[in-house]
Amino acid sequence: MKFTRQGKIILTTQDPVCAAQLLNLEKVVNIPVSTNVIWENITSRFLLYDIPTAVSLPEVAAELTKNNEIEIVEIRRFVKQNNTRETSPVLVTMLGTRLPGYIRYGSRIKEFNPLLTGHVSVQNVTVSCIPQGFAKRHQFVMHVVQFIREFVKFHKNA
Repeated sequence: MKFTRQGKIILTTQDPVCAAQLLNLEKVVNIPVSTNVIWENITSRFLLYDIPTAVSLPEVAAELTKNNEIEIVEIRRFVKQNNTRETSPVLVTMLGTRLPGYIRYGSRIKEFNPLLTGHVSVQNVTVSCIPQGFAKRHQFVMHVVQFIREFVKFHKNA
């Protein structure tokens, strides 16, 4: 566990189930928190070109998931300001380290450019908790430490 200068608490675990449960945290000691997860070494990225800009990103993600049986973690579109082109590249982050040779999108088969492909090494999942408007940092950190210890102890016994 780390405490950053920006007031974030970073928790690292090798258990994806633990990270998913930590994501559900809404309050710690009656202090509201927002959580975010960073998956390391278990995701792959690839860039798809010529995706129509008229199609929304959730629609693109649903189509890719349905046709290719992949789990999409994040999807982003690269569009420049005042762009008049009808297509744009889309960056897809998928769960898993094995990239398929091609992607089916609509009725077409597209080749893609793999970017930052994941490694098949240890899985690290980092959950960052951002306390919103707390006064005593030390007290908050101590309560989070205690919560994590109890959480880990519970899951080891389960």
